[in-house]
Amino acid sequence: DLSATVAELSSVNLKRDVDVNASNISNIDGDVKSLGNHLARGIGDSNDILRRISILETDVLYMQREIYRNDR
Repeated sequence: DLSATVAELSSVNLKRDVDVNASNISNIDGDVKSLGNHLARGIGDSNDILRRISILETDVLYMQREIYRNDR
């Protein structure tokens, strides 16, 4: 009887956990899609594009400096 009760409780807990995780995954998927849509709209903005290019240029500059220091 005890083994059957433990097995039943484990099964119920597992089903609950699966349902909760499935719900969390759905929420995360929705958040990722919303973020993707937001980014897609922002990429079309010319000021945003210029800002991103500036950031990338700065990153490349720092990487070049690090490479130069490491080559010495």
